[in-house]
Amino acid sequence: MAGSLSPIIVALTLGLAAPLPALAQDGDTSGAAAPVGAWLVQTIEGAPTDAGVETTLVITPGGRASGTGGCNRFNAEAMIDGEQIHFGQAMATRMACQEAAMRQEAGFFAALSNITAWRVLEDGRLELTDAVGQAVLTLTRGQSA
Repeated sequence: MAGSLSPIIVALTLGLAAPLPALAQDGDTSGAAAPVGAWLVQTIEGAPTDAGVETTLVITPGGRASGTGGCNRFNAEAMIDGEQIHFGQAMATRMACQEAAMRQEAGFFAALSNITAWRVLEDGRLELTDAVGQAVLTLTRGQSA
């Protein structure tokens, strides 16, 4: 009987209408609740990045990370579970660059392996932290790569 199915359909429809966790969209600066989107690295292990070297990180809803370490482009897996985040081994191109870019890139790739959690700070910056909650990377919203 079609009439007896209506409450089930209504219940399912209402269940689907419940709010879903927010995912940040590229360019969204509203302090969205997830690290998905394009980011520009500001600090690595507490030290500011070199003004002439841009290190970027793009995290997709599909669990991928990409960007540039400062010299080379890279891709890696990004595993997000609640406030936990882990990055797989980065696969990168192997171009030679100026010493400052190479040094920053080496620090960035090493830092990725130490990250275990994320949080969005009040000012909208993304902080990726290690197992004891220490900031490993601090990032600001960037442009889509």
